[in-house]
Amino acid sequence: MGIVRTGIVQRTVPGGGKKLYASRIMYSNIGHDELISYMQKNANVGRATAVAAVDVFAKVFATWVLHGHAIKVPELGTFSLSAKTKSASSLEDATGDVIRRLRVRFTPVKHLKESAKSTRFQGIVVDDD
Repeated sequence: MGIVRTGIVQRTVPGGGKKLYASRIMYSNIGHDELISYMQKNANVGRATAVAAVDVFAKVFATWVLHGHAIKVPELGTFSLSAKTKSASSLEDATGDVIRRLRVRFTPVKHLKESAKSTRFQGIVVDDD
């Protein structure tokens, strides 16, 4: 179970009045070096092995996910592409131009979804500025 800090902000709503909303506060992005260090400490692997594993994982995405395949990562979940498209009136119009947006979709494994449900939140009041 984790604890996620949320900012509590006050916003003006349409029609007047104000309401309080929770918004996630991101601590930081975990970079390449932090990821490698964590792998070294927690998986008992050398730096070269950790670097190679991260680099290969990134290449897997470029090679497979971005070519339409789904990748199941054990104990984590499945990564795949999803597309938002507009309709076409004929087969001739059904080209790549109907695709409005591509996103990488992540579907976590069941136990990760359940763990996320047990995450607690801690509200922190954020100034309007």
